[in-house]
This record gives sequence, structure tokens and C-alpha cells, in this order.
Amino acid sequence: MSSNSNSFFSVKLLFLLSTALISFCDITQAATNCLANGMNNINPDNINAHGGNILKSEGHYYWFGEAKGDGWDGNKVQDGINVYVSNDLCHWTSKGVAYAAKQNKNIIYLERPKVIFNDATKKYIMWFHIDFYKGYEGNNYARIGVASSNNPLGPYKYINSFRPNKGVKPLSYNVNDLKDSYFKKGIAQGFDSRDFTLFKDTDGKAYVIYNSEMNNTLHVAQLDETYTKITNIYDRILINGRNEAPVIFKNKSKYYLITSGLTGWKPNKARLYASDSIFGPWKGLGSPIDGNNSERSTTFNSQSAFYISDSNNSSYIFGDAWNPKNPIKSGYVISELIYINNVPTLKNIYHD
Repeated sequence: MSSNSNSFFSVKLLFLLSTALISFCDITQAATNCLANGMNNINPDNINAHGGNILKSEGHYYWFGEAKGDGWDGNKVQDGINVYVSNDLCHWTSKGVAYAAKQNKNIIYLERPKVIFNDATKKYIMWFHIDFYKGYEGNNYARIGVASSNNPLGPYKYINSFRPNKGVKPLSYNVNDLKDSYFKKGIAQGFDSRDFTLFKDTDGKAYVIYNSEMNNTLHVAQLDETYTKITNIYDRILINGRNEAPVIFKNKSKYYLITSGLTGWKPNKARLYASDSIFGPWKGLGSPIDGNNSERSTTFNSQSAFYISDSNNSSYIFGDAWNPKNPIKSGYVISELIYINNVPTLKNIYHD
């Protein structure tokens, strides 16, 4: 090949790389600007995806969440999990149902879906809280459900549901723990699991953080290499703290956890915790909210659902503004996550 040909292809390659870089910068800049300026179309009329999470994959954002219905029974989420796709975190296109609840006719509740990608298996793994009609008063309620897909949009196929860590002692086990009747029952029968979240660490290991022991205590459990099962490595954290709706993220080597108190659908004051290890100990840092007394006491009238960082390294907490009497009309709250004196702080930038 001649030197002129080499020069031509070098110039062409440089042009293509420059164009790609400009496009990438446009997308990343748009993600930050549209959220920071409140210029988005997120509202309960065109997005029905609650208690879920947003996954970044192959240059797109995928928002998964509960498909709420009309009236009080609409809280049961019997249709399944919706998914929306976006390039900028603001303008979303519906892609329908990612996980269909009808895969198991005994489902009565389906909540808090979370999706992560497994780099080794190249599969997208969805976890959710699940209750069944059959045996609702027994071990068939307050379970963890798992599904998987080869495509971020689905369809996600049901794998299994279970109550975790039956017969398994936590890392910080003390014989006095058995004096707690809820813990003792969990060891014997498997632990109840309600509100939860997933976290994929920088080393590729993944964890589930779930509300257990009749809402009294959070558990942190390491997942296996497929992200579809729980290993025997887990611990109890914030014992008897009565926390729900956990959201976890990491900054440098520090882990942070935002939770909600137990007040049902009514918003309350968010709680911020920090730790050098995902298994704790966790230190309370008070409320993360930067706002007036009313905003702090109600977490901007919302309950946090998940953490997301955009391609420009800006971070946000998405939350739900619940409307339990007509859940399909529940709204969304977005807060930008900034650090003031090295402490995570939430500044509200969007509210339905």
C-alpha cells in the first residue's frame, strides 16, 4: 500500500474517531445538562416503572420498574416489570414488559426489581421481591425471585425463588443472636426478604442487600459467580434498626448506604450510613438531604429507589413519590448526588 493510501486511511480514521468522540461527548453532556436543568419528560403519565433501577449497557440506559395499576390493587404488580430505554437519562421510550408475572400464576406481589449484567456469562440478571397466593401466610411470602435474559430488554425468564441463608450463620455470628426470635426462625426456615437492592462492586463481585427479620434488620449477602444464587457469605447489619428501601453506592474505597424508615407509603427522613467494608460496621451520618426542614423530613416527599451515575461521572438518586390509593399515578423524584466535606449530599433537581 502506498504512503498516500496510508495517509488517506489515517486521516479517515482520525475523522471517524473524532466524530465518535464528539457524539460521545454530546450524549454525556446531554445526560448531565438535561437532568441538572430539570429538562426531562419523566412523569407518571408516560413512565410506569417504580421501585426499580437503571442499568447502563452498550451505550444505553435501561430503566426497569414495577408496572403499577389503577386503584389499591394496582400495588400488587401482577402484570410484571416494565422497561424503558434512553440515551440521556431524560427522554425515555417504552419497550414494554421485560418480565411477565404470568410466568407463575401464583404471584400476588412483585416488587423492587433490580437488574445487573454478568460479564462472565454475558447474561442480564433480574432480582425481585415476590409473594405467592399459595401459602401466603407461610414460607411462600417475603421471598427473593430471580430471572435472566440474554438481552437487556428481555424477555426475562423465571429461574427460581427462595428464602435465603437457611441454616447459615452470618459472619459476625454470636450465640446470643439466637435469643432474637426472628433471627432464630430465619436460621431454621430461611430468612424473609422484602425491600432490597443489588450492588456490583469494582472487583466484579455482586451482593444483595435485603430487609429481613420482620423488617428489623438488613442482611448483606454475596452472590455466586452467576449472580443467580446467594453464597454462604453474608452478615447482618444495622441490627434492629428497622430500615427499608436500601440504596448502596461506592465512592473511592468507601461504601455508602441510604435507607428509609418504616412508615408504609408515607415518606420519612432518609438515613445515610458509611462503611469501609460492605459487611460493615456501618456508621450513621444523619440525613443526606440538602433542603429545608420539610424536604429533609420527607426526603423530598419520596422514597429512594436506586443510584445511577451517567457517562460524565455525575451521580443521581432516583426515588418514588408514592400514591398508594392510585399507584399508577405515583411520580418520581431525582436528586443530584454531590459531596460536601466528603459526605454524600442530595440536592433535588426534579419532582413530579
